Amino acid sequence: MKLSSTHKGILYATLAFAFWGLISLYWKLLASVSSFELLYHRVIWGSLPLIAYLLYKSRMADFKSLRQPKILLNALLASALIIINWVIFIWAVSNGHVLEVSLGYFLNPLLNVVLGTLFLGEKLSKFQQGAVALAGVGLAIMFAQDLGAPWISLALASSFSLYGYVRKKNPLGPAHGLCFEMIIGILILTPFVGSAFPFDFTQMTLSMQALCLLAGPVTIFPLILFNKAVKLIPYSSVGIIQYLAPSLQFLLAVLVFQEEFTIRHAGAFVLIWLAVGLYLRETLLKSRRNRQNS
Repeated sequence: MKLSSTHKGILYATLAFAFWGLISLYWKLLASVSSFELLYHRVIWGSLPLIAYLLYKSRMADFKSLRQPKILLNALLASALIIINWVIFIWAVSNGHVLEVSLGYFLNPLLNVVLGTLFLGEKLSKFQQGAVALAGVGLAIMFAQDLGAPWISLALASSFSLYGYVRKKNPLGPAHGLCFEMIIGILILTPFVGSAFPFDFTQMTLSMQALCLLAGPVTIFPLILFNKAVKLIPYSSVGIIQYLAPSLQFLLAVLVFQEEFTIRHAGAFVLIWLAVGLYLRETLLKSRRNRQNS
């Protein structure tokens, strides 16, 4: 049976967010490797196939736009933000904070709304105001319990939201942007190899070497699916499907990794889920109005 473009888009988006939701299982296997060393593997083994792809497609000339200082500065800022996001994510998963990772990605779209208000002058609807308020109370409950762990959620959500905002303003395509970000990661991390963190690839077992080599593909694969999805279905649909990732992370944290889940955790998550519900209601209503007006 041949799938329509809409069904293909939904399938690609579902696979991408399911992959991101379950990726903690992979990083847990590498918990014995330092976070910065894993990040180094991620940018090295991720940049190589991207460079090969761009060479094959004869698309390297598109990097010429980086000669413009404004575009270069934007790309460097995006690189810094995504590298910060990656290293926090890897460290959090390796150190038993998948619950906080889940909370961070539930918060992410709500933070996007706040950024739109602060930087783009967008006005919040009543539903959006309620969603942001509930999310704020949920975060406050988390911070009341532990001043340490909630920073993971906030740092992940804010770094990824800011990355998306900065990345939107850069004319570089997805493959070029990701390739540049990984190359910048290599340039930043290479001087610290040996002094700040080891890079003993040849000393690893064969199975660990194979797992480290996969760090690149597991980064690129869901992004390819995601970029295919956004071309085939409305972004509002992607916005709904995206909650699959933190939902799976939440289930992994509680059921598989058996992380501590207290009453305060429950209270915070209930408030965040209510906030998400208000956000989704607003998204669906806006999508319906747009269809009626078109």
